[in-house]
Amino acid sequence: MSGRVGDLSPSQEEALAKFRENVQDVLPTLPNPDDYFLLRWLRARSFDLQKSEAMLRKHVEFRKQKDTDNVISWQPPEVVQLYLSGGMCGYDMEGSPIWYDIIGPLDARGLLLSATKQDLLKTKMRDCELLRQECNRQSEKASGLS
Repeated sequence: MSGRVGDLSPSQEEALAKFRENVQDVLPTLPNPDDYFLLRWLRARSFDLQKSEAMLRKHVEFRKQKDTDNVISWQPPEVVQLYLSGGMCGYDMEGSPIWYDIIGPLDARGLLLSATKQDLLKTKMRDCELLRQECNRQSEKASGLS
């Protein structure tokens, strides 16, 4: 059994149900709390319920501390917008988004002297959230839900 949706052993099915029950209080705060999402946490900790729950709760706390639900509406400082290169450039043959981070010609030292480390980290979190949203849109499109 792979531990993925549609390929779970009876013990993995039971662990998923118990995990969902244990984290019921934080599910509404998550962007997409379906079985696919929950199984990632279980697989990451070899279906150990305590470790999986602890890891998910740390993730929820991190999202809350960094205000990731609102990071998309935040605009990076102008220097970051101008000199931090990369972004989404299209889709592969299966419809998955392709994201490039061009770091070869990047003047990392210049960026660190011109913007705060927190702004750079927040920019990357924003990029991840944008990419996560695009992945969700593509999944909906592929499954015919949109």
